Amino acid sequence: MMASVCTNSVTNYVTEFVTKALITIALLVLLPFTLQSCATTASMLDPEQPTVTLEKIKPLNFSF
Repeated sequence: MMASVCTNSVTNYVTEFVTKALITIALLVLLPFTLQSCATTASMLDPEQPTVTLEKIKPLNFSF
């Protein structure tokens, strides 16, 4: 009986440790993507003015 209690305790400890480790790794992997998306959003909020150049003017219908 004592061995099963010890085994369950170790299993719970390992499961808890692995779960915390996976959450930590997931957060460390996702953090740079989150920061990058914030940097991208900031540049989209301040767009550059478009540059327009006039190449040629061609009248289509001209009569008096």
